[in-house]
Amino acid sequence: MLSVWTIYKYPEDYPDCYTARRFSLSDGTVEATSDLLIGKTLEDVRNQLPKNLKRLMRDIDDDPVIVESWL
Repeated sequence: MLSVWTIYKYPEDYPDCYTARRFSLSDGTVEATSDLLIGKTLEDVRNQLPKNLKRLMRDIDDDPVIVESWL
């Protein structure tokens, strides 16, 4: 299983915050988990992520509220 954290800027459910949500990937299936981090700034959320992750920049086709993902 692989975990991916995706950081969002002002998503609909938290319009005044940055959030990070963890997704699990296993056997080609992506599942959202209940793990959620919330912060007022991008740095607030990044500082709450588990250590030793690698950042992936957003793809041009990603939803505009997606900032980046971390593996």
